[in-house]
Amino acid sequence: MPGGGDGRLPGPAVRRRRAHRPAASVREAVPGAGTWDHRWTDAERGRLREIVAGIRYWTCDGLNERPHALRLDEDRIGEADEAWVPVLTPDGPGMLVWHNSD
Repeated sequence: MPGGGDGRLPGPAVRRRRAHRPAASVREAVPGAGTWDHRWTDAERGRLREIVAGIRYWTCDGLNERPHALRLDEDRIGEADEAWVPVLTPDGPGMLVWHNSD
């Protein structure tokens, strides 16, 4: 494993709890044919916001590692698509991506 036998990666990395499958949950929450011109309902945004918040983003200041919840970047929700959603991390804007068979 990169970074050590415990699976930790050097530098900031997104980790997920093994018992929870956030990528599968996000895939279910994002329209499968893409989101171009998709009008997100409050319920859809709420579900996506909750799923994204359940994913931990780890940061390190050189001495201490700390987990932070990702946040859905609702100002960039128009950039969401079937294989990624915009997020906010402690290090700035990012994209949460997952495998897409297309």
